[in-house]
Amino acid sequence: MKKLSESHINHLKSHLPGRLTLNLYEKISGKYGIAPTNNQVVEFLDEYSKINHGLFYYFYSFFQKNNFIPIDFNELEFPSSITATLKKLEDFPLSESIFFYLNNCKDVIGEDELVVWIECSELKAPSDGHFYTIIITHEGGPEEIIGFFEIRTSQTHPEPAFTFLGGDSVLTKSLDEDINEPMLAISLSILNYIANKPYDIFLNDYDKIRELKGDSKLEPPTDKVLLEKMKEVYRGEQKCIKCEVDQKYIVPFDYSFCLDYPERYIFEAIKYLDKVVEFGIVTYQENDRLIMSDNYSSYLALRKEKHEKITVINIGEITLPHKRIIEGGKELLPPLFNSFSTNINSLPIDLKDELLEQKLNKLKTFEKIERIKRNNHQEIKEKILNNNLNESLNELISITVNKHIQDELILMKSRLTKLNSDLRKGLLSHEQETLSFNRLRNDILEIINEI
Repeated sequence: MKKLSESHINHLKSHLPGRLTLNLYEKISGKYGIAPTNNQVVEFLDEYSKINHGLFYYFYSFFQKNNFIPIDFNELEFPSSITATLKKLEDFPLSESIFFYLNNCKDVIGEDELVVWIECSELKAPSDGHFYTIIITHEGGPEEIIGFFEIRTSQTHPEPAFTFLGGDSVLTKSLDEDINEPMLAISLSILNYIANKPYDIFLNDYDKIRELKGDSKLEPPTDKVLLEKMKEVYRGEQKCIKCEVDQKYIVPFDYSFCLDYPERYIFEAIKYLDKVVEFGIVTYQENDRLIMSDNYSSYLALRKEKHEKITVINIGEITLPHKRIIEGGKELLPPLFNSFSTNINSLPIDLKDELLEQKLNKLKTFEKIERIKRNNHQEIKEKILNNNLNESLNELISITVNKHIQDELILMKSRLTKLNSDLRKGLLSHEQETLSFNRLRNDILEIINEI
């Protein structure tokens, strides 16, 4: 467990999303101001994975997302046509889950602030459309859910419908009925809000770059100081020093970019760290820090793997403690690397660095969850090969959070029940029995491979 710094706690206490995060940390770790360990997070999420896939991803998002989109309640408008709004949502489905931070709500619903989480999932087949899960919580904490809705958007099933938790039961109603549920009205208003802002919210970072630049490259924020220094190196006016320094002296030019940087590129960069260690990363000194702005993937990978000493190619003199390797010119420079970002750079440097460290720690949790899934699936595969189909299907249904795959598994469970029934009644020959069970077993194995 890690104790949060006082500056970090004060920052979190200053807004509802932060207070919810502190509440969740305390719930899991058992102590205020203490971040839970990776094992504690995995155990907590595992419990919810058995209850509801929407709740699982809702809590999972608290550990994967740092951004809550603020909205003034007065900016929301209830859709003039629910059908038209849902069609927009179907045409531009959300690419990832998002959090909204709703303020100035008290005059309408008696709550000063609300946090709303929204996720979009496909129905059983992509052509069937999508459904949106909306979870609303307030000051009481992330587990104090005051609204839980699933709203269908579908061209093949155009009649609007929603499901919601009513007490201990799940109710389904048509959206053509009167909307007298305040939290549902808020949910529809927020969906209307994002339906009219597809290019601001719907696209993830990779899609935004592709939309704006016309290609799939990620571009880093421009560091004009580095560009000038690079020009000086190529003109022979500035020297480069290859040396080894403590990791603590190196900071990124743009912390916000690091926090938004896609995890998959960090994992990819880890494969090539031996080359990075050999050739180094480009830096320049500014006051008591070395600024890195051209190779974010390698820098984040080095920090993720806890490299205490890092080889750098520093442009210009370096007065910080270092172990000099060689001095030269442009021949020492490695190729530049590209990436992309938003802006949180107004935060204090100690807080920005702590947020960055948190992001890298989240990768450990992600790895642990994926490892647990692989181990579970391997054990189930062995049971299937030993013809324990009923037990295997029950376990798969309980650990699978994808609703569409769950539905397929439930259908397979029905097939197995019917096969066993036909077998007891003597309706199948030995050849038919063998063929039917082999087909079912192969179908289950294909589902595991898909997962």
